[in-house]
Amino acid sequence: MGKKIVTLKLISIVLLISISGHVCYAQPKQLKADSYSKSKPTQTFSIKSNYAKDREYIMHVTYAIDSLIPGKKYPLLYYTDGWLNVDFFNQAGDWLSYYKEIEPVILIGISFMATENEWSELRKEDFLPPQTDPNKVSGSKNFLNFISKELIPYVEEHYPVDPSDRGLFGYSFGGLFTTWVLKEHPKLFKRIGISSPSLWFDDFNLLKDPKLAESIASLNDQKIFVEYGSSESENQKTGGESLFEILNSNNQIQLKKFVLDGGHYSAYPETIIKTLTYLYNR
Repeated sequence: MGKKIVTLKLISIVLLISISGHVCYAQPKQLKADSYSKSKPTQTFSIKSNYAKDREYIMHVTYAIDSLIPGKKYPLLYYTDGWLNVDFFNQAGDWLSYYKEIEPVILIGISFMATENEWSELRKEDFLPPQTDPNKVSGSKNFLNFISKELIPYVEEHYPVDPSDRGLFGYSFGGLFTTWVLKEHPKLFKRIGISSPSLWFDDFNLLKDPKLAESIASLNDQKIFVEYGSSESENQKTGGESLFEILNSNNQIQLKKFVLDGGHYSAYPETIIKTLTYLYNR
């Protein structure tokens, strides 16, 4: 137990140092996801989407695996906000797999190149679900089409992944999007991480949608967690708690809730560790 705690503390320190360097490096006009790990750099590939307004997405691939076994298919976790998260997942995946804290898994971050202002707006375009006001445009359906109809087929053709064992992780607006995907396409992912979801958006409309409860009731054998920080806003905590209660009505899924010490940003490094150690624990 002592070795495990020390290991997780070391990983948290590495991740905090990593993001400090990442933010400083990302100040120039173009923001581009990158991993600064010299020992385990990510692989990249890009896809120009026919669904998401001809957007070009850049994917970062981490093999959190000691050594690939020919012919073996591995579980796969997609994570949103690749530009922000690539170093977190790359280094945490590397350490946790090395110390045998998680099963072998392939991690793919979804990102794109943009200026800082463009990044914020394009992120909202991808993540924010359709609103009650029909005049407000949402691109989440296009982004989900990109993932389900372009990205997933490409990855499953070119990488040694198990099509029956896909995962999805989202944080903040990414957590809102991940919850919306659960409503729209409940069987697309087997393992799901919903972290600090901004479910207050549009006056908690997604939580009020009866289709969300119906989709959750249809789940069977998925592994899901909901997480938020103890000192986040009341709206953020209310959204996370309400979602957990809806999920908890289904006793056919594996479900866990984490309330981490800290706020929306200070609890974030531990969130990545919890994501991997819960969804892919040995």
